[in-house]
Amino acid sequence: MVFEVKPPLKISSLAWYGKNIFLSYAGKSYAVMDIDSKKFKDVEDLKDFNFSKHMIKVVSDEETLLLGVSDTFFPVHTHTTKKLTKSPISVVSKIIGVTVYHPYIVVLGDAKVYVYNKIEVRNRQRILQEIPFEASSGNTARCMTITYDKIFFALTSKIFYLKLVPYEIQIQRNLQDGRVEDAFMIFDQYVPEDDFDRHQRYDQLKLDAAWVFFKDLRFREAEDLLRDLNYDIKEFLGLFLMYLPSKPLFDAKSGKTPSMGIIYEEAKKRPWADSDLKKDERKALKYAKEFLSRILENRRKFLLDNYKDQLREKPTFMTSETQSPFKEEIKAGKVNSLSVGELLEIVDFALIRVYLDLQKEEQLANFLKEKLYCSSLVKELDQYFCSDPKPSDTIQARYFEQFGRYKEALEVWANALKHSERAKSDRACDEIVNILTTYTGQLKAIGKHTLILEYLEKVLLKNSSYAKQFFMNNDYKLLSPDIIEKYLNDNFGKIPHLRETFLEVIVNDKKIELDTFHTNLALHYVKKIKTLRAEESQTTPELNS
Repeated sequence: MVFEVKPPLKISSLAWYGKNIFLSYAGKSYAVMDIDSKKFKDVEDLKDFNFSKHMIKVVSDEETLLLGVSDTFFPVHTHTTKKLTKSPISVVSKIIGVTVYHPYIVVLGDAKVYVYNKIEVRNRQRILQEIPFEASSGNTARCMTITYDKIFFALTSKIFYLKLVPYEIQIQRNLQDGRVEDAFMIFDQYVPEDDFDRHQRYDQLKLDAAWVFFKDLRFREAEDLLRDLNYDIKEFLGLFLMYLPSKPLFDAKSGKTPSMGIIYEEAKKRPWADSDLKKDERKALKYAKEFLSRILENRRKFLLDNYKDQLREKPTFMTSETQSPFKEEIKAGKVNSLSVGELLEIVDFALIRVYLDLQKEEQLANFLKEKLYCSSLVKELDQYFCSDPKPSDTIQARYFEQFGRYKEALEVWANALKHSERAKSDRACDEIVNILTTYTGQLKAIGKHTLILEYLEKVLLKNSSYAKQFFMNNDYKLLSPDIIEKYLNDNFGKIPHLRETFLEVIVNDKKIELDTFHTNLALHYVKKIKTLRAEESQTTPELNS
């Protein structure tokens, strides 16, 4: 089919896609002609410009590039011709030619080849690579063309070709150079959403990228990538041996064992590493420890959410064979396979240690209240809780409680009763009463009921107002009321209000129906009334007759 259309001005460049023919007028701007209507219209956003040089390249169904001033391409929509919000493509040298090699836009300049992304990902600049070549006044860039697997470009006296590197290699090179976002961009370009194994491959990339961020001391970014991954925490734990029990995570390794100190020294040479942390080793190591505490918390929750009833199983976790400091051990199969229970044991041990080191007392105190899995490692933990300098009273006591050492926990709080500050001694009273009423059965097994009454006496001598708390929370099936009443009569007979409080709790709150206690309470009240009347009669003056 042949048709003839007469444009209004002299044409300097032309490109055709679908129903649109893009064209430019010499010394003017760009226009587009609709094939069906044979009508011309200006490219609206550029109509006020007079360009001395023109170049048109249709990139895709959605984008066409129009060359403007200062060797800058402006992207417009291929069908609507409206200017796109994508970043313009600009080079510092003179543009000789442009071509599309999916998924890239390749621009030939007078001294370099520039490679841009065809799509714009994550609001980043589209430039990916600059390839310089030797040019001179007599040997300048002239033209460019493509084949199915190569890009050729010619200088006045030389011809070069570029061959695409497989995208997997491009990703690893970008990761190696610390260009994490570029690696993700390349992945998104090549692996479509409907790829059957995209999710698995994307997770692997996230793990590799997390290691890159970690080695660049960008701990929060690493943590964000790790949060939902099913990765092997042993790779990170291996860098913090000071927090681990004596159980090995890897088979014996020859040479220098990776450590956080080595990671830091290497980070100082890495251009993408956190500039602030590179200058301050102490701060960097502190941030690394805090990062470890957070990912340990995350892994613990992950294990309990997914394997709580399968503690003997040995799950397979994702590892990083390209970025992990232990990649050689991973490739050689030297990572020890641990059951869920064994892994939880190490995680709990490490969490306790890192909390102690970072002086995170509140977090450690709360953690020691949970069900922990490291009871077999108590002897190793004792050195951090039983040797000087000891942690706070709270941490020591919680530690002893966690591992069933209730008498030692009571001793910690008994010593704390000596505090001159009322708030601290009251706290000790409260904690002792809680232990006595929570672990009554266990304490009876250690020293019968006498052990419980011994520590109750310490509390009552310090602050008798805690008596009611004990009486209200005591398990009377384990420590019978008659034993307590006898103890009060024998040891606190001169403090009658303790016996009164006890009997009121037994009768009014616990509703124990034994006549003995009801009678004793009644007799106590009668005696109390008589005592009050006697005191009143002694203090009331006699009336004159």
